Amino acid sequence: LYTAPWLPVTCLFTRRFLIDPRRSDFAWAALSFAMQLLIGEPVTALQTGIILGAYAIHRGWRDGAARGAARAVPMVGAISLTALLLSSIQTIPAIDHLRDSGRGRGMGFAELTEWRTPPLRVAEPLFPAILGRWMLGNNSIFPSGALFGSHPHPLFLSIYAGLAVGVLALAGLLSRMRGALLFAFLALLSAILAFGSYTPLFQFLYETGALRFVRFPEKFLTMGLFAAVVFSACALERLLAGDSRLRRTSMAVAALVSLAALCGAAAAAWLPAYETLLRRLYAIGATEKIYEMVALSQKEWLFAALRGALLFTLLLGVTRVRRPLWLALFFAFVLVDLSPQVREIAPRFPRSFLEQEPPAVRAFPPNRADFRIFPFSDWIRARQQAPRAGLLDDRRYWGMRNELIAQFAGAFGLRTVMDGDLDVSDLHAEHDFTEAVLELTKKEGRPPDWMDIVAAMSNAWFVGIYRTQAEINAMERGIGQQAVRFLERPHFPRYYFATEMATVRDRHEFVRALRSRRFSRQVAFVQQPAFVPAPGRVLAQQESANHARIDVEARGRAFLVMSVTPHKYWRITIDGQEVPAEVTNIGYQGVVVPPGRHVVEMRYSNPLIAVGAAVSAAALLGLLLLVRRS
Repeated sequence: LYTAPWLPVTCLFTRRFLIDPRRSDFAWAALSFAMQLLIGEPVTALQTGIILGAYAIHRGWRDGAARGAARAVPMVGAISLTALLLSSIQTIPAIDHLRDSGRGRGMGFAELTEWRTPPLRVAEPLFPAILGRWMLGNNSIFPSGALFGSHPHPLFLSIYAGLAVGVLALAGLLSRMRGALLFAFLALLSAILAFGSYTPLFQFLYETGALRFVRFPEKFLTMGLFAAVVFSACALERLLAGDSRLRRTSMAVAALVSLAALCGAAAAAWLPAYETLLRRLYAIGATEKIYEMVALSQKEWLFAALRGALLFTLLLGVTRVRRPLWLALFFAFVLVDLSPQVREIAPRFPRSFLEQEPPAVRAFPPNRADFRIFPFSDWIRARQQAPRAGLLDDRRYWGMRNELIAQFAGAFGLRTVMDGDLDVSDLHAEHDFTEAVLELTKKEGRPPDWMDIVAAMSNAWFVGIYRTQAEINAMERGIGQQAVRFLERPHFPRYYFATEMATVRDRHEFVRALRSRRFSRQVAFVQQPAFVPAPGRVLAQQESANHARIDVEARGRAFLVMSVTPHKYWRITIDGQEVPAEVTNIGYQGVVVPPGRHVVEMRYSNPLIAVGAAVSAAALLGLLLLVRRS
């Protein structure tokens, strides 16, 4: 959503540059596209590139068949390349990070196609409740949740942009208005990609590697919706200019929408088979709420019929009513049409949801820099193993806020250990550690104090644990109740000396070792040959975002454990001399410390950020010089 607002700006200046190649328009087009790349959401940026490329071919063909296309496509390519260079400070480190992350290992097809769009959803621009209602704050029935796989609701709660957009875009397409072919291509490609595993295309693209790192196919709806909004605006302009063919086609489409909605309402009211149809259409199992669903469906069909009739009346009067009055009536219709949909089109929360401190935060000690919270419940949620809460209303949202989900704890100064990886961008070490801990949750053979050992490794004083479903059901239904409880564990610092060591090659051996025998909470599992560590103590420590200084004292050859995720760009020194870091406890790191007093320093520096910054600065300077010459 941060990326999407730049899409119309990018298209605006690209179009202007293709019509009249001015350097200033080239610069603005490249800068706005670069903003999308800087934000780092790949699917929307990819769709922007597809739109620009398709428009370049369309525009070039209009200007002179293949010769015009041969001119326009390189111009768009130059804009895209410049945007890529401008955003190098983000894209170069991001590509490097990809190799070290979960996405670099590749994602399974099922994981890749989560939140796919059912084909029935293509009717939603004309019938906003075709898949049901999902309104924040109401216990509305969302019957088609089973069509979205493991999620009980769509990624975009609504793709309805107003009946006028749907009717005018479809009418422009049927009347073969200028740009109809471009719109048809973008809309069709958008829908097919959004269908995900509902069609064989996504499987083919996955196997070829073209979409190996792209998640949530429903995001591809953005391209089609944007094209529909622009194309419908062009249709409205032609309608106001007196295009009688377009007016007749628009009236016919609006009438058909109203008639189809009336037939749906009649079927819901009088046909006994309508209930069976709903069950099959939405893959609904046995539920006593089916009658509420039928009643809700009938009401929504009637609303759709009324909207269609009102729009038909407006289109009928476009040549009979004075222009200012007709525009005022049209604007009023759009407001009345979209107002009931706003909470689904753009869900929002009260300011206090973000600013007011959750009650759970007050239960933690005030020295929040000394400890971290082990968000075990988030990991369970990310793996779809949490107690199923069903549809989320206001009460559940406020309760989840009090559970400090995802990065919410950081907003109030609380640190967490390895947040649940919802976007598959975690480092390999983090992934291995979370998988090992999830494996330890299985009851077969695990030690009784396994959680204390894992919490000690992680400098975690508190662990977020899910209540059982029975406990959740027994709780009061008031706002703010939470399904997660935070258990206090024995306190351990971020940096400590190991009292025993064990050698493991991977996370599987790590899990087997913990299940096979009892270990001290100060154990260090390493991949190198283990030794008997001498006692040591941490005298003082100082931390910043990318640097830590630890003053230590060791009685002999000792091993210092650092509860910090290992990465290739950490540089660790002892008394100024660089020493190799060892992966410790699967997800952390440590170093061997010689006898005596020493200063251990950790410093993180990614050289590719400087490289990317230099490329971005050079591209920006070149763009400024190009504009200045004009």
